[in-house]
Amino acid sequence: MTGTLTSNSAKIPFNDRYFGDLRATPWTNRSPESLRQAFRDQGYLFLKRYLDRGEVLDQRSKYFAGFPSSLFKPGTRQEDGIFSGAFPTDLPPHGASDHPAHPFVRTREFERFVDSERLQFLSQILLEHSVTRLRRTPLRHFVRGRSVASRAHIDFSYLDCGTSELVTIWIPIGDCPLRAGGLIYLEDSQQIEFASVRTALSSDRAHDHRPLTHELQELADLTGRRWLWADFEAGDIVVHSPFMAHASVNSETDLMRVSTDVRYARSDAPVDPRWRSDWSATDGF
Repeated sequence: MTGTLTSNSAKIPFNDRYFGDLRATPWTNRSPESLRQAFRDQGYLFLKRYLDRGEVLDQRSKYFAGFPSSLFKPGTRQEDGIFSGAFPTDLPPHGASDHPAHPFVRTREFERFVDSERLQFLSQILLEHSVTRLRRTPLRHFVRGRSVASRAHIDFSYLDCGTSELVTIWIPIGDCPLRAGGLIYLEDSQQIEFASVRTALSSDRAHDHRPLTHELQELADLTGRRWLWADFEAGDIVVHSPFMAHASVNSETDLMRVSTDVRYARSDAPVDPRWRSDWSATDGF
């Protein structure tokens, strides 16, 4: 574990002080209560091969089918999502109405994928109640050469007009090693009261109160915690608390990162009205 990673414009040493393992949670033949206890203790569950790998890769293939061939490295299969190094200049901004991600999240195939009985069942276990999926399901697509990553944040900052009785299921749509822009979690951060921390943090988005910071090293130093990481594979999922801080690092590889965030809430709880419609990158949330 050596070297340096970047997230947006900020660097962070990739060493044992700042990074630790996101440990996989054994889930087969496990009681519901033991899964709930692990979720309460850690703030997350990392479930290896929870979804069918072929079904996940099929979604990846369908998504990339909407892009021009110039996005992909010559000699590779388009469905594998290997970046050519040249982003098409005529593509609209990611998630805008004319971008391939916009119609993709509205397809019946994608809706069936995120409405998976396995995802519903797991959410019901963790929330101990019947559940409803929040319709807004963001799709992320990161490529190397662009200093764009998820800033450190907690999900509830974006869902604070509804219930906190919800879970986020992060799904990499394809293999996603750390250096492809993988998601990372601040260890035990579900226990932190971030209102008292936020004022001490730097921000490259002074106009937006929702992200905690783009400076991942600063947040680790301030809290005395590490960032937990893994090399994710298609079929893996991470379920996390709405109060667990997480972020991502910049992509450094030709393998493009595509992922989605699926959220389930208790069916008897109020849902943030901003999350009742299909996702668009221009919806402001």
